[in-house]
Amino acid sequence: AGKIILLYRKQPYSILKRFVVWAVLLGILSAILTKCSRDEGFIPVNKNLWSLSFVTTMSCFSFLVLGVMFYVIDVKHWWGGQPFIFP
Repeated sequence: AGKIILLYRKQPYSILKRFVVWAVLLGILSAILTKCSRDEGFIPVNKNLWSLSFVTTMSCFSFLVLGVMFYVIDVKHWWGGQPFIFP
């Protein structure tokens, strides 16, 4: 995600598009690995926190959250950092 932001610094919508594409790809991979269930599937999500299905599921959600935050903060400028910016 960091490399995407650095490589496409001047193109914010290209960054958002890539975040969404990665989130969708990882979500599809997670759905295939788990067969869309918690306890069934090739690699169940609930067995180990370091399983491939857990990592791809959390990566999918991470790209979605990072994309929403990037849109709100850097593209639309709806949030300026308060209350974390002190005079």
